[in-house]
Amino acid sequence: MKEISYLIDKNIINIESGGSHHLALLFNGNIYIWGSNKCGQLGLDEQEDNLDISKANSESQVIKIPILLKNLENIKIKIISCGEVHSLALSENGDIYSWGGCSYGQLGHSYMDIMPKDENNKPYLPVPNLIESIREIKMIDIACGRYHNISIDNNGNIYTWGNGTYGQLGIGKNIYSLSKNEEGFFYQ
Repeated sequence: MKEISYLIDKNIINIESGGSHHLALLFNGNIYIWGSNKCGQLGLDEQEDNLDISKANSESQVIKIPILLKNLENIKIKIISCGEVHSLALSENGDIYSWGGCSYGQLGHSYMDIMPKDENNKPYLPVPNLIESIREIKMIDIACGRYHNISIDNNGNIYTWGNGTYGQLGIGKNIYSLSKNEEGFFYQ
């Protein structure tokens, strides 16, 4: 075990781990990121300057030391969560931002067909994007599963989206594309 010296005195209030990436939430609402960015799960714009990105191999980008996620720096984040290759952040305003792999619709965006594709031809978002379809609903909590998510709004309603192959969405269907019904927003 070894202490991560780059995070000393950062006032970290939460950490989350995905399949090969990590997020650390600071008291001030900023996020530090490190690990694999192969599917955009770190939220880094690949064109961003001054990053210490080293190639672990020819197929993946790796951030070996924690760095600030500048794309959400001006938004006060209160909760973070990681899936296998995607990440979520919940702002103080109740908005959810998502980024990373989107093979099963786990990012909550209806425009999967125009997203960039990774080397396996799977859609992904390289930077955090607000989930517009639920923007008017103020969420109070979020959690990621491997390829799905769940959130709770300020009225206690539960929303799920992403891969529902094993019933993990709780609506009795395999879920993939953005829809809304009387039970809430989901993918089918």
